[in-house]
Amino acid sequence: MEINFDKIKKFVTKSDRYIPNNYWKEHGKSYFTNFKYNDDFKKQEIEFLGELHKIKFQTVLEYGCGFGRITKLINENFKPINYTAFDMSVEQLNNAQKFCNCDNVDFRVSIIEDFQSDQKYDLVVGSEVLMHVKPENIENNIKKIIGWSKKYILSIDVTCSSGRLANHNFIHPYKKLYEKYGVVSETKIVMTNATQSIFLLTLDQFTV
Repeated sequence: MEINFDKIKKFVTKSDRYIPNNYWKEHGKSYFTNFKYNDDFKKQEIEFLGELHKIKFQTVLEYGCGFGRITKLINENFKPINYTAFDMSVEQLNNAQKFCNCDNVDFRVSIIEDFQSDQKYDLVVGSEVLMHVKPENIENNIKKIIGWSKKYILSIDVTCSSGRLANHNFIHPYKKLYEKYGVVSETKIVMTNATQSIFLLTLDQFTV
């Protein structure tokens, strides 16, 4: 097979010029103001809730919670007894506290690489977060996420795009990576410009 060096060079350049922490600390300041809820998000949330109804959980950890869209969805529908949610953007967390309007969620400032917890959670969840992780860091991030869970991981991310991906978006081999650690099911959601997948990973006895 002939190697396309131009394609590789373009991909490396894209990865090199994107610094996640810098991008999201700045982008987080205006994300909530610019967010437009549409039919794609409605469809995503219906499928997401359907996956959550398949499992039982009382404690939740959410990474990259943003302004709390998924936080509020889980909290209102399942009322977990313990909910921790973190994001690297202080502005996003301030918006999440207002948007969720709840006092049972422990919001914290952190990134995946730095987050520490003395407890494991029944469910670890993230929506459209790992698509912003650079390819060279994705497996280590997934290992961290799995280490926080007692049994379940639920993540939503883009697995196929019909257009050009932005410089801060990447498509990773999620299913292959998750299958190293447990049993994974995949539910596809066809969006306007991309296909997202909801991955439900049930950790096996050797991982827990």
